[in-house]
Amino acid sequence: MGENTAEEFLIATCGKGYVKPNYVTARRRLEAAPELSRASVYCAAAAGDYPALLEFIQHSPGASLIPGSFKNAAPLIYAASSILGKLECVALLLKHGGDPNCSWTSPEFP
Repeated sequence: MGENTAEEFLIATCGKGYVKPNYVTARRRLEAAPELSRASVYCAAAAGDYPALLEFIQHSPGASLIPGSFKNAAPLIYAASSILGKLECVALLLKHGGDPNCSWTSPEFP
């Protein structure tokens, strides 16, 4: 599986370039290191970890808008594109200012 970092977890859940999301790999990474879902607002969104996501938003109210991690995208993109994402996390981000019209284009496939 390689190194179990937050970025590798996000790639497993959301994909990157030619690497498609992989449910089994994503679940295994999260089971091996449950703390990954609390590594960042992006990881919480991608993992579908509502309590962690809520904590990030409460601690930093603008967190739902800040682009970041390997896609340099808003947390809403990670929540919506993740194979582990949950609708309630998308709704939470929208409720707290997430832009329903946000988008992301891969620099590898412009």
